[in-house]
Amino acid sequence: MACGLTHWAVTPLDLVKCRRQVDSKLYAGNMDGWRKIIASDGVRGIYTGGSPTFFGYSVQGAAKYGFYECVNQSHS
Repeated sequence: MACGLTHWAVTPLDLVKCRRQVDSKLYAGNMDGWRKIIASDGVRGIYTGGSPTFFGYSVQGAAKYGFYECVNQSHS
């Protein structure tokens, strides 16, 4: 879950970054982007895409790091 939590925490950064990449005139900067998103969608809006990010990276982290010792020990 640590991988999912850390990636979820930066979802607001990624959201504004991706939207600015698509339309550079959409927001003047990150703070402007967050203000506009919160004004139109509420605080939950800045975490758009947060749930799939959390679950996807949690599964990836569990598979990558959770089984590392099992696989690594079998090759020793």
